[in-house]
Amino acid sequence: MEAISNGMRRGTIELRHLVRSSKDVSNYLFTVVMFVLIANWRHQQAQLVIAGGIASLSVLTALTSLPQALASDKMDGTLLRVRGLPSGLLAYVTGKILFITCVALTSSLLLLFLGAGINHSGLPGTVTAWLTLIWVLVAGFAATAPLGLLIGAVLPNAREALAMVMFPVYGLLAISGVFFPLSLLPGWLQVVAESFPLKWMAQGVREALTSGAHGGWQLPALGIFLAWAVLGSLLAAWLLQRTTHRESGSSLARRRELSTGPAK
Repeated sequence: MEAISNGMRRGTIELRHLVRSSKDVSNYLFTVVMFVLIANWRHQQAQLVIAGGIASLSVLTALTSLPQALASDKMDGTLLRVRGLPSGLLAYVTGKILFITCVALTSSLLLLFLGAGINHSGLPGTVTAWLTLIWVLVAGFAATAPLGLLIGAVLPNAREALAMVMFPVYGLLAISGVFFPLSLLPGWLQVVAESFPLKWMAQGVREALTSGAHGGWQLPALGIFLAWAVLGSLLAAWLLQRTTHRESGSSLARRRELSTGPAK
């Protein structure tokens, strides 16, 4: 409990630093504005784009921001310091998850209200629709955040982390019904999309915005979310433990030398 409490304090401090940095805030706002502009351009499918964008913001935050943060902490020696603290890894992960969760959910809600005000994409019209929106976003983020930790544990630096994940992540956006109906894709590609959380998150958000009562998708979505959350958490925990235990002053110096070049 003490480690979790320390992690919560750490996450709160990181959120304060984010709010005070106009550059960091603008980076997160850029993606929100991008989806608003795309929805305005494709006004006949604005609701589809905004719903997909709300789901995508959680995935993008988990799979790009989280690996970059973790890789940066490798480079500056934060993980090396974590190694020497009692339950330091648990506190560290708790802080990162709190920070990324707040950023992802805030971005998604901002896009929800901007889309409703600018693109007329609507808001959930019933309590059930709001609950659907909340559980889909929370469960979907819980399914993707461990993968972000896993990627950050494997990749050595922030630039490589971003370069390695952007292409597959945007490929996932393209096949998950974010920008156009999933039914337009070939059948085999639809099956691929259905094996990832983003497709089910986008469908759940659309259901919430239309206050629809189309049954049949909740159970498969929950199964996909649980599978990714459990498997991702187990693998991420193992890799993070291994990465932290292997941290040393010499490994940190080698990474810095590879990143900046040998000192003259």
